[in-house]
Amino acid sequence: MQTPKIEIEKSILIAARAEFLAHGFENASIRMIALNAGTSKSNIYNYFSNKDALFCAVVAPGLTAFEALIGNIGHDVQHFNTTDSIDVYKDMIEQFIILCFEHWDSFSLLFFKAAGSSLDGFKNMLTQKIAEIATSWVTTLWPGKSVSSMFYRASAGFCVSALEQLFGDRTAQNVEQYMDEFIKFLVGGWYALLNDNNAS
Repeated sequence: MQTPKIEIEKSILIAARAEFLAHGFENASIRMIALNAGTSKSNIYNYFSNKDALFCAVVAPGLTAFEALIGNIGHDVQHFNTTDSIDVYKDMIEQFIILCFEHWDSFSLLFFKAAGSSLDGFKNMLTQKIAEIATSWVTTLWPGKSVSSMFYRASAGFCVSALEQLFGDRTAQNVEQYMDEFIKFLVGGWYALLNDNNAS
């Protein structure tokens, strides 16, 4: 009985995820992926044009969920008010952290294993997206508040670095404490900055 194409593709993706996690994009072997998927190397190319396309397919669920969340946040920012904005900002951070845990393998690959792929610049892209959301959030709710573009970028970079630290050690016993501290520090910092009456 012939194996349905959808099952073969699923087997390839499962094997590819394991290979990319173990060796990274650059050192991953299509031959080993084919072997572990129970198919041939040539057959993989019937489903994916090259190794980069396969890598992108593996991380697609995480990227799709991330883009949907970013889109929702961008829309919601327009409806915030200053009364609940800090709590809403905290909720946004928590939503993104939950998303990262739900798609742990995808984000681990994007953070640490994407070198040489078309997604090599994911961390820079993520930093830019977070900076854009923060900029929109502040300029919408505090139109007279002056925050430097350098600070938006630095704050976003801190968020990305904090997430990178998290993905670097999933087995850490104090992950929950770490994330609670991260959220309190980030939200508290923005609260102090935006409620500084001495600032413009």
